[in-house]
This record gives sequence, structure tokens and C-alpha cells, in this order.
Amino acid sequence: MTLYQEEHRLLDALSAVRTKLNSLAPVSTLPNELLEIIFGFCVSWLHDQSRPTHRLAWTQFIDLCQPRLAHEFLLRSQSAPIRVSAISPSRLSFKDIYIGGLALHVHRITSLDLHLFPEDMSHLFTSMGPMLPCATELSLRVPPVSANFAIHDFPSTPQLKSLTLDCVTIPWNLSGLNHLSLRGQGPGYSPSVTQLCAVFQSSPDLESIRLTCMNPVFDVDASLPVSVTRLPRLREFRVAGVKRAAVKYLLSSITIPSTASLHICCSTKDTQLQSLDDVFPPGIMGLNSLTLRLEPGGFHFFSSATAWLDASQSAVSFVSTQYIPEDLLLDLPRFFDLISITTLEVGKDTFYYLSRMLVPLLALLPNINTIHIAPNSSYTTLLRVLANPAADDEFETEPVPTPDVLCPLLETISFGRAQGGIWFEFVVEWLPMVLALARARSGLRVLRFAPCCDVIGAEELEELEKLVPVIDFHASNGA
Repeated sequence: MTLYQEEHRLLDALSAVRTKLNSLAPVSTLPNELLEIIFGFCVSWLHDQSRPTHRLAWTQFIDLCQPRLAHEFLLRSQSAPIRVSAISPSRLSFKDIYIGGLALHVHRITSLDLHLFPEDMSHLFTSMGPMLPCATELSLRVPPVSANFAIHDFPSTPQLKSLTLDCVTIPWNLSGLNHLSLRGQGPGYSPSVTQLCAVFQSSPDLESIRLTCMNPVFDVDASLPVSVTRLPRLREFRVAGVKRAAVKYLLSSITIPSTASLHICCSTKDTQLQSLDDVFPPGIMGLNSLTLRLEPGGFHFFSSATAWLDASQSAVSFVSTQYIPEDLLLDLPRFFDLISITTLEVGKDTFYYLSRMLVPLLALLPNINTIHIAPNSSYTTLLRVLANPAADDEFETEPVPTPDVLCPLLETISFGRAQGGIWFEFVVEWLPMVLALARARSGLRVLRFAPCCDVIGAEELEELEKLVPVIDFHASNGA
């Protein structure tokens, strides 16, 4: 065989291999029209669009960190609205011609999602010009290694509805917002309390407010009456890491619908919290909750009686980075209606530090019919006072009068394993208390035990069954 013939044989063999590989990758042989339809469906999945609103919907998402694709998509999207993102700070290069030409397309930009170094973000906004006429969503973040950053020449955004800023500051003359999320604005970069109130007033359709780890300047006279703004569509108000004086004033400046969720996280040490009055204004919101969960760092109200729901599902949450003061929970009736509470959830370690206030606290909850207890041996005190409120004179009896029977409607007690806890030595440590409680309370109808409880002996089980109609050993993990 000649060298020429060998060459042709090898070329034919290589061609056969390529054909086989191509047959295993059919996408490479599809016509462009079908690929566009496929990409359209992919975009609808990735970006929460139920269906493409444009034949070339997949071209409407412009990633500035992908120069070749961004350039192609800008051309193919023609006159369609576009969403612009840049979430890889190290990959953005302003040497690419298409970024400089982005100003030609600003009238089509409906969304900006940027995670960039401050210099690049400033350069990008400068290149886009003084107005984003159709932008409805903005999310601006800088990398953690960057300091707070202010965009002084921020473009006008007359249609803006959703704003998320992470360590980024813009002029605070905002209006018409539906969603506001601010995080990480330190001294000199955070809006003042007055500016935040002005944003609330000019955005009556606000649905979501999130303020996290920021330092609003308290530039108001707290002794003067507060101008109140109605926010009838508000669904959530979340505050974390904000000074208590600012939190209280902001809560005083708006009306929160009873259907909204309110979540506050603070540090009792930093805020010197002595009373709920330090955070909550009087009559903060109407509340018709069924469940109260107590934890070492705070409390949660839930509108559902389902056991051990995630805290994010609560109607009202107040949590602290440290144990809250003992008598803080006695302030609850001043701000929330406890009469509607029918279920009490006792979180792990809760009464380890609140034992002195246990009796007066339970006296505030007369309509409790169900108690869910997470694992912890400190709850022997809870079982003891439920059996007999006068069982231990260490409990505080003022300022709430102590009734002869605490929680007189109590029918169900559930020993669950919420938060992954385990009941160690249940039979030795807990069962005697459970038996004493069952003997003392004829109204007790149901006892539920999680699978992680120790095996109860036949003799003890027989006695329990004589005292309580329903003994359930198959409680779910959250029961």
C-alpha cells in the first residue's frame, strides 16, 4: 500500500469516528429554529418565566461576562426587552466593544443584576447614560472584599419596582417601589431614618421590606408624633442587625397588615434590650395566631397549628443573638393577643434560663390545648408546674396572678424531636414526671412520643393507658 493510499484510509477512518460521535450528539445537527425553541424553554425554567414572551426569548438575557454571547444576543434580541447581568466580577472587561455600545440599548433594559467591583460598576453605569427608562428590577452587589460603595451619578429609573442593594449606596429619592432590600450599608452609606420613611411614603404599594446589617442615621426627634404611612399590600417586613431605636421608629411609621409577616433579629447586648417596648411600638399589628413557639433567643407566632414549622413561616418572629432577659416574655400581652393561642411549642433549652418566669408566663396562655416539647431535661420544671403550679416556690408569682390550674384546656402533650434533639434516658428522667402529670390532670387526652424516646416498660405503659385515652408512639419527627 502506498503512502497516499494509507493517508486516505486514515482519513476515512477519522471521518467514520467523527460521524459516530456526531450521532451521539444530535443537538449539533438540529436546525437553528429548533435550537431557539429549546433555548426558549430552558430560559423559562431558569428565570421563572412560564412561557417565552418573545420568539427569541433566550436572547433577552445578556450576561456581560460572556462577551461573545452578549454581543450575539444584543443583535438577535432586536427590539425585545432585555435583562442584563454580570455576576462574575473578575471576568468583566471594558475593552469589549459591546459594553461601550450598551448605551444604545438602555431603552430596552428591564432588569439589571450586577455583582461587580466598585470601579467596574461605576464605569458600567457611566457608559449607560443618565436614564434607564424601562428598568423595573435592580440588584447591585459588590464582592465581600470591597468596602461600601456609593454610585453618585446613578441614572434615573422612573419605572423601578424592585431594588436590592448589598453594600451599595445610591441616591435615596426613590418612589413607586414594590420590593426593597438593603444590606450592609455602614455609617456614611446608609440612608437615614427620615430617608427610609420618605421611601415608604412614596411607595404605598410596597410588598416586601428587608433591612439587614445596616446603620440608619437616627435623625428624628423620637418625642414628636410619627407620621404613619399605610402599606396595605405589605407581605413581609424583615429587620436584622439594625439598632433598636431605628427599628421601633420605622415600625411606628407604617401600618403592617395582620396578614403580613414581621421578623426582627437583634442583639440584646448591642441594643441593651430590657423590654419589648424598646423595639415594638404599641399596637404594632393585629394578630390572630394559633401557635406560640418559645426559644432561648426569642419567640415566634404562627397562624397554623402544625407542629414545628420552619421559623421563616411565622407571622411574627423576634430573635436575638443572645438569651433574652427573663421577664421579657411577660411583655407579650401589651403587644400581641395571646387569647387566640391554642398551641405552645417549647424549644430546646428554653426554660433552662426562664424557670423563674414559667408560672406567670403560662398564666398568660389560658387557652392552650396542645404543648409540643423539644428534647431537654430542663423541662422537668414545666411538667411539674403543669401538674401543680404551687409545686415549687422558686417561681415568680408577680405581676401575673397564679391560677389553681395552669392551661386548664390542655389535652395534648407531644414529646417530639424537633431540631434534631434526642431524649436521653427518657424513662428515668421524664416518665415519672409524665405519670405525675397524667394523675393530676384528668383532662389530658393525648400523649405522643417521638420514636427517639426510650422504650417504656409494660408496667408504666399500662398505668399511662389507664390515665390517658390516647398513647401514640408514632409521632412524626416534627411532632
